[in-house]
Amino acid sequence: RTWSQSYVFGFLLTIPIHILAYLFHFHHWWIYGLTAFLGFFTHITEDMTGHIGGSLFWPLHKARSEGLELFKASDPRTNFSVMYAAVVLTVWNVDRFSTHMITLPAWSYLAFFLVLPLGLYFFAVRRIKQVIQMKEEKVISSMAGREEPDGMAESVVD
Repeated sequence: RTWSQSYVFGFLLTIPIHILAYLFHFHHWWIYGLTAFLGFFTHITEDMTGHIGGSLFWPLHKARSEGLELFKASDPRTNFSVMYAAVVLTVWNVDRFSTHMITLPAWSYLAFFLVLPLGLYFFAVRRIKQVIQMKEEKVISSMAGREEPDGMAESVVD
């Protein structure tokens, strides 16, 4: 996470996109590079919520910034949530600029297809973790009073 996790590097990567969009006479040519930069910017900013961090302004400032340590990269709940949110927002935007099949206002679409499902997902995950923890505690407490038959007061281990 050094030079490749840099906002400056991301900006430099968008220059050829700007040039190509301009040379091909795309309507609103500037938006293609801006969109590419925003995608890169979002990726780096999301990576900063983890533990590793990055060199955000390389090559102008080579010191590495620490991550916010909010999530671990290996946490499937975080990865699922971010990917799910990206899909929901992509579907909304594709529909908004093409078929207009989604007739809900933005707030209700996001409430029904983003906030509510993710809330239920995290509630279910928390509840499952609680049930597993209760079962583990029950097994541990049931083993606590058991001793080996030889009377040495050592716990039974199966």
